[in-house]
Parts: sequence; structure tokens; C-alpha cells
Amino acid sequence: MNKKETEEAIADSRTVTVGPVRYTMAELLAGAEASGAYPLPPEEREWVDAPPVGREWPNDER
Repeated sequence: MNKKETEEAIADSRTVTVGPVRYTMAELLAGAEASGAYPLPPEEREWVDAPPVGREWPNDER
């Protein structure tokens, strides 16, 4: 191993990795609003707000 390879190996071994990013609810909603995914379009909102028709999970486990 020459000097340059040794220096690169040492530099690579000192690399700091960052943990997972944590977002607040406000940041997540702001990102969803910016992408157009929130608020839901009327046809999707209608589906979410629809009354249950029976046998929805977990209520069908009797």
C-alpha cells in the first residue's frame, strides 16, 4: 500500500455517518402540502369519510 492509498484508507475509516432524520408533524405536513398530496382531493376524501359497510378489519375477527 502506498502513501496515498494509506491516507485514503485512514480518511475512509474516520467517516462519520448520520443517523436517520427525524421530522416533526408540521414538517411532514408542509412537505405533503408542497407536493400536492395534502389536503386530499375531494374524491379521495369521500373514500376516507365513507361509512363502514361491514367486515372491516379488525372488526370482522369475531
